[in-house]
Amino acid sequence: MRKVLLSGIALLALTMSAHADFMFQTGNHPTASEENILFQQKYTNLPLFNGFTNQSNVPILFSIPNGFGSLQTEGAISDSGIGQADITCSVGGGCGTFAGGGANGLQLEDLEIRLAPGFGATDFIGNLDFGEGTFDINVIDQMGASFDYTLGNGQNFFTLTAINGEVITDIRILGEQLDPNGHIGFNDFKQPRISGLCALQGPTCTVIPVPEPMSLSLFGAGLVGLGLLFVRKRGAREGAV
Repeated sequence: MRKVLLSGIALLALTMSAHADFMFQTGNHPTASEENILFQQKYTNLPLFNGFTNQSNVPILFSIPNGFGSLQTEGAISDSGIGQADITCSVGGGCGTFAGGGANGLQLEDLEIRLAPGFGATDFIGNLDFGEGTFDINVIDQMGASFDYTLGNGQNFFTLTAINGEVITDIRILGEQLDPNGHIGFNDFKQPRISGLCALQGPTCTVIPVPEPMSLSLFGAGLVGLGLLFVRKRGAREGAV
């Protein structure tokens, strides 16, 4: 029994790492109030564009980073269409040609996912469709502190969870920094989900309530009922006249 327990602890240590304020796990570990990040239109060959959370409608910016806080504008990314976010590399900087392929034979080497100014989140999940290589996952909190984790080839899903009052404002998936020869890239980035969205007020973040699906249905039914009542009353008044 003791050997089994020690083995379990060792396996957990291999798949989870934590700094003071964030926990990084390989795999898909959703939490309550998880939202999908969606595209409301098709984007092609652009340096940056917005997705939106499917319930609270908070903008999420996707781009190819060039260091902290800047954009590598000669690179271009595209999405697969309206619906859940799926990012591929189009042309230019931030892309490479590898054996694994990808859109137009190109793979992404870097990608930045940034919440709209004034927003934070406590949990983020993403899925790298790997081609080859190892990536640095760099997360920035609301105070600008930076934390780094490594995602090895084959560990497609990753989960970031903020702890101790910190929130996520910016995530950078960086490959070129780990391999200066450029032998690194992923086919696309897909299935991003986010939870614990909040509005920043300095270092504090006020949680944005996400309506329950049942609440949304009841709210919609209530609106329909009010509309029908209004139509009936209006018809009754016109009939009386």
